[in-house]
Amino acid sequence: MTGKWRVLDLGPRAPEWWDEKLSSFGPVSPRQTAAWARYSAGLFHSRPSHLALIDQQDRIKALLQVLRDGWLVDDLIRYPALAGLRRLTERCLPVLSWRGGPSLAPGVSLDQVWPLLWRHLAGQVFDQGLVGVQSTVLAGFSGPAFPTPLRPGPENWRAQGTILVEVAATEEAQWRLLKQAARKAINKCRRQEVRVRRLENLAEVRRYGQLFNAHRVQLGLAPASPRYFPAIWRHLAGQVSFYLAEHQGNWAAGLGVWHFGGVIEEFASFRDEAYCRDLGLNPGDLIKWEILRWGAGQGYLIYDLAGVPAQPGGVPGLQVLPSSPKEVNIRRFKEKWGGGYIDRPMLFWSGPVLGRLAGLIQGAFRASVHLTGLRRLASRARTRF
Repeated sequence: MTGKWRVLDLGPRAPEWWDEKLSSFGPVSPRQTAAWARYSAGLFHSRPSHLALIDQQDRIKALLQVLRDGWLVDDLIRYPALAGLRRLTERCLPVLSWRGGPSLAPGVSLDQVWPLLWRHLAGQVFDQGLVGVQSTVLAGFSGPAFPTPLRPGPENWRAQGTILVEVAATEEAQWRLLKQAARKAINKCRRQEVRVRRLENLAEVRRYGQLFNAHRVQLGLAPASPRYFPAIWRHLAGQVSFYLAEHQGNWAAGLGVWHFGGVIEEFASFRDEAYCRDLGLNPGDLIKWEILRWGAGQGYLIYDLAGVPAQPGGVPGLQVLPSSPKEVNIRRFKEKWGGGYIDRPMLFWSGPVLGRLAGLIQGAFRASVHLTGLRRLASRARTRF
């Protein structure tokens, strides 16, 4: 049936109907919206393209927003001192990336659309001399988030999973979904008069970013760029929220969420470890509970807890390494919300050797022209003669 379907490239700017169509598919990833493309372009210099898979009657069966980035540019953005290297990477080592797509029309499966989309994307990598595809996570809200069989092969995928929590319509139904550990933590925070609120202005978001980075450093992880949180606040207004747990005026913990198309996805949490340990509190649990209740009032369907170690045997042909004790604890913490596990592997694929070589040569030439000023000299020569 899909032999008559075809892929259309709608260009770098999302059509006016893009977000509305995504919402009609639902549930869909917040990382496929027009606002996400603007955010990625503003912070990472990403160049988007918008793909539509249509049938013989020109009905849209799937949508996918793809970003052209620099290899590892999301890591380099953390360090202002490496800004020049980031720009060089964008020119010399371009890759395609996306998260949470394709978004599928009702009744359409990933197995139907992925072979066509992958053929188009792999062709782009070869034709444009790109390095490959990096850090790609497929959609996984109404079916498996991986093609069967894996395409490209299993050697190009890394095992990963997540927990999806159903957002119940009533508070009583949601409370029944929780395990006892979550209920006890929530009730203890309430007795200690922990309060949860949403941040309302950029100044608070900047402070949130400082506490988030302090938490990252304590964990031995790289901090986020100083531009990260202001860019999110500016470009994703209406599709992002930051929640704060306060106790006697102290910012004890925080959690960010993307939200769109029936899906809430968490990110960028922090916690004042010493403060919470002294009081024996876990305010992150109360934050999650308040987000779930807010989501129900707004009509959201799914709360994505954003990643857990993969289960062995979930994806045919994909090897899963044993989880470390830390990873086991992360998974146990997220499972207490009553959600269901799904496999959501990540794709890393390098293009053909000629494609990689062409990308390096073209990128090195563009970079040398830019850095040496040869473009200005050539322009002057054309003007003169």
